[in-house]
Amino acid sequence: MPSANNNSITLPSPSTFDIIPPLHIILSRLLLSEPTSSPTSPPNNSNQSPLAPKDVAAAVSEVRARIARARSIIAQMQDSDRTIEEQKEEIEELKAVLAKIGKPEVA
Repeated sequence: MPSANNNSITLPSPSTFDIIPPLHIILSRLLLSEPTSSPTSPPNNSNQSPLAPKDVAAAVSEVRARIARARSIIAQMQDSDRTIEEQKEEIEELKAVLAKIGKPEVA
């Protein structure tokens, strides 16, 4: 059973895992480059420049790097390699311990 020492855990900034806004910007810029008169096309009231399809790979490189950093951080976190089944087993073990000492079971 893993130790319950949470003193050594330091969480990264939430922005480490926030990839939706940069992806939204890239998609918006990509849509700006497509000439269309559709009422669903995004208004061009932003200061974003259009993004040509050939430039998408370069534009998403920062998002890819952010995902790689997040994966690396998660891999270093304690018990991140445990399966769901292993976690369920530990929960059942802890419930049994609580039952033995007479504490009410936590759902």
